[in-house]
Amino acid sequence: MSKAPISLVHTKKLTLIKSNLSQLFTSVEDGASDYTIVASLGCKNIGKSTLLNVVFGTGFEVGTDRFNTTTKGIDGMLIEGSDIVVLDKPQRDLVLFDVEAFDSGFHGGRPSGESSVRLATAVSDVIVLHVHSRDVGRLEATGLPLFKNAIEDVMKLRSLGVLSSHSKKLLVVVFRDVESEETNREDLITAFIEDCNSLLGAREEGSTGIKKISDLFDIEFALFPHYVFHRQSFERTATSLRERFREPTSDDYFFIEDRYSNPTPAMEISLHITQVWERLGIESYLVTAPEYEMNATFHCDNCFEQALTTYFSRVREWKRKTEEGRIIQNFGKESTELRNEILALYDDEAAQYKGTKAFERKRKSLLERVQLDLYTMYSKLLNKLKEVSFDIFRESLSHIQISDNVEKDVNKAIKAADKYFCSRAELLKCKGTSWQFDSERKELLSVMRENATERLQLARIQGAYVPPARMPISLSLNYLHPNPFGKDSRYEDFQAEKEKVKFDPGNTRRGGIMEAMLGGKDKMRTGVGRTGSSSATKSQGSQVIKPGKIQ
Repeated sequence: MSKAPISLVHTKKLTLIKSNLSQLFTSVEDGASDYTIVASLGCKNIGKSTLLNVVFGTGFEVGTDRFNTTTKGIDGMLIEGSDIVVLDKPQRDLVLFDVEAFDSGFHGGRPSGESSVRLATAVSDVIVLHVHSRDVGRLEATGLPLFKNAIEDVMKLRSLGVLSSHSKKLLVVVFRDVESEETNREDLITAFIEDCNSLLGAREEGSTGIKKISDLFDIEFALFPHYVFHRQSFERTATSLRERFREPTSDDYFFIEDRYSNPTPAMEISLHITQVWERLGIESYLVTAPEYEMNATFHCDNCFEQALTTYFSRVREWKRKTEEGRIIQNFGKESTELRNEILALYDDEAAQYKGTKAFERKRKSLLERVQLDLYTMYSKLLNKLKEVSFDIFRESLSHIQISDNVEKDVNKAIKAADKYFCSRAELLKCKGTSWQFDSERKELLSVMRENATERLQLARIQGAYVPPARMPISLSLNYLHPNPFGKDSRYEDFQAEKEKVKFDPGNTRRGGIMEAMLGGKDKMRTGVGRTGSSSATKSQGSQVIKPGKIQ
């Protein structure tokens, strides 16, 4: 192992330090074993250097300032393989590249982080890509758009014959700060693959390259918990990853059957990396945009940084007040004016490149960055406004007397506090944004109602308040018979064989008797016989028919 990291790229001058490059690979040239270049990529402060140190026992510098990046350019170290032959294959020599972050910014108008990422992606055999688990699905936060550009470089260099296209590279995706209880591994992996494929598939028609991430890489995944809060679990996962890199006897060893070995001979690798660096810097070889567009990119990046610096200097006092829990008066109006002023500053500085893709892209990025920072302050102001509104409600509640109208008075107090909160929250909003305060409002209403209920319940227990009687609720249950009149011949087929009509003459006779009985009060005359024949008409003195008897 080399004693200390060696700087390979000069950050400010954006130059390759060829002497250091040769020094790093001298030990590889002396050895007879294969070697593999492993590059560690990711956004700043995600812990790239920390993980390399834990897994490989290296001494890469680790930062303590979460707002600044520690690694500048590319730092390299050699991890020498063991001379002990295991299964006819010695342990692999590993050259580690600790690469500057995707989002480290620009130096002198030139993207130092981007250049380092492009070189490392082009010459490495294994890429360890660090992604925060909570950023999956947010492309800009993960740095995948810049990684996509680096992949484009690889495909163009392959088409020019500068890079070998003999086999795939290995991509080890390391998800950081994974909460095991909340995160589903398969869902996380699926979402990441979809993000990569959507970026690659959304490129311009006819562009050189691939449509799926799996066309260029074999992909492996590792889920790491938080380094500070779950140290033991983190180290166990790191040990498992170390075995895959360093233990040829492991079933999951990455380098079985000479896989992911660098195709360039060790004695030529320094010259090869130098050639790749030069090709990446010469526009005639990699035509990624017209010269005017490239100049626009560099100039607009500078204007972006200047405008952002001006913005942060202007909001320093606001941030101090919000941290102290104070409400900024006229925040909505003043934040709108400041946002427009910063955009106007950018427009003036980058006016000569107005209409280019770079101008529009950086202006959109500046707008999003400013509004995101303003929204952070707005959220803190809403929390303070909730406290003020609740205090107003409690003050109103303390003056309410227990009476028959106490519930109406409490509701009035709730509505007054809610109206105060909504009106002030609306005034604090930056115009032209989609900021909402519905969740804060619901939380405030919930707390006020809960507090009011507790007060009324306490008064009820003490005997000072008797709730008014409520009107009873009438409830009736009805059951509708499906066939109240028997079977319906319109919908059900009548089968003569199974359902024969049975005629009972006794029913007819009994019906006649009932008809006779209901026809008169005490007596009734003989009428038409049930047989259908007519009987003679009797006189007033004729024989009386007694009920119950049939003559």
